[in-house]
Amino acid sequence: MFPQYIEELYEEKFGIKTPLNVRVLYKILSRADTDYQGLSKEAKSLILYSRGLTMLAKEQLRPGDAMLVEMFIPEGGSFRKIKACCGILNSEAAETAPGYFETDVEFLFLKETDREYIDKFLHDRNRAAG
Repeated sequence: MFPQYIEELYEEKFGIKTPLNVRVLYKILSRADTDYQGLSKEAKSLILYSRGLTMLAKEQLRPGDAMLVEMFIPEGGSFRKIKACCGILNSEAAETAPGYFETDVEFLFLKETDREYIDKFLHDRNRAAG
């Protein structure tokens, strides 16, 4: 989707990445209007990085806004719920899913145990993929 140099910049900034299709809930924090405050919306992740994720949302989100994100990452036969405060880096119309927006977010605040879990998950997933 992005030119190679953009992909390289993301990999340099975000580290290891892996495709991941899981449910994501998010709440916008920095908007002044009450239409968004306190409402959870659903998206799905496309790519998980050690420092953030790319998700597919039904609305275009504004770069610079902050959001609370809950992801449900596979763990054994169940899911591990990861909560993070994130900053929106960009949000652009998805080429592969009309009516949706690919949104890149960066983890701003994440519990250390969750960060370690994500790093281990990415390492294991990438090692298994070869």
